[in-house]
Amino acid sequence: MFYAGPQCMMFIEYKYVKNFPVRSKTNIKCNISALQQHWLQRMHSQEHKVAVILGVDREALIMDQGEWCNPITTHTFKQNCVPLKHVAKWIEQQCLLPI
Repeated sequence: MFYAGPQCMMFIEYKYVKNFPVRSKTNIKCNISALQQHWLQRMHSQEHKVAVILGVDREALIMDQGEWCNPITTHTFKQNCVPLKHVAKWIEQQCLLPI
């Protein structure tokens, strides 16, 4: 998905997983393909704003700064996730100028 505002242009790859793995230390499979990873890394290296937003149930983990390359456990997700309604607010903060 592409977003643009006076502060920046941003590309976001959305992924959704129906359920958490049973064990808290098991990695969540967010199925980012090799091509998607390459594209995200290339855009990031060219200083474009990019992110991967992984949704599980009604929560989301926002990964920017190359964080999508790291394994994500259920424990890590739960420690760093935000409610889905906060994702839109985060995108606004990235793309729009402060009022």
